[in-house]
Amino acid sequence: MELKNVFAKYENIVVLSGAGISTSAGIKDFRSTAGTKRSSRNMFDMSVYCTEQAAHEFHEHLFEMLKKISKLEPTLFHRFLDGLASSGRLLRHYTQNIDCIDAMLEPLSQATVHLHGRLDRLYCYKCNDATEVAVQNWEELLKSPCANCESRNRNRPRPSTPGVYIPKILLYGDSLNPDESDTLKSFDEILRQPIDAVVIAGTRLEIKPIKNYALQLCKKVKEAKGVTVWINVEHPSDDLIPLFTHQMIETCDKAASIIGGLLTT
Repeated sequence: MELKNVFAKYENIVVLSGAGISTSAGIKDFRSTAGTKRSSRNMFDMSVYCTEQAAHEFHEHLFEMLKKISKLEPTLFHRFLDGLASSGRLLRHYTQNIDCIDAMLEPLSQATVHLHGRLDRLYCYKCNDATEVAVQNWEELLKSPCANCESRNRNRPRPSTPGVYIPKILLYGDSLNPDESDTLKSFDEILRQPIDAVVIAGTRLEIKPIKNYALQLCKKVKEAKGVTVWINVEHPSDDLIPLFTHQMIETCDKAASIIGGLLTT
């Protein structure tokens, strides 16, 4: 089946995305920083909380990222996904990205599940209460005790020490994912629904749990005679090749442009 028909006719599309959908907006992916002190694996490792100084530097880094992202525009691929969401054909968008660019596009935001958290959310490590935070309030809230913990203390004869807010993102080596139960619930619900097409975009599927998600999605769709699409500047690894009925070895924006052109012909 031609790609034109995949995106023009199929009504139930699931997309799993990675850093490659945001690079054209100016956000570096893991590969571009690999081997440096500021690589993703170094900057986003649980060891950043080993000392107060390391935690402070980590939070400063995230704050700078959030300020930068707040000034960016959604990429062509984000807008392509938003078009699918607006037409009701994007069943779900699972993303590994924490940049929350999808939040700039309401239909896409409603369809998106963040697998690794997002920069514009903080949560209390003690009670797991989460809160959305604007750029201008980010630093202040990080220094504040958890409002939910303080509220609970008012009704306790022996108040406990309130927790503090930390960024709601999943780090390498972190065994506790505050969103894990919600993510698994969402994924189970999707697997029980009819899916016509799966698109894997901007990720090499190197993280095992994410790869397992992709395997289950692609297996379900291929068994139902649907289509599975790989979009990346690199070919899929040998073990992944059999999963896909279509491959687009392009940047995500270029792929969105090509698909958009097909739909208008």
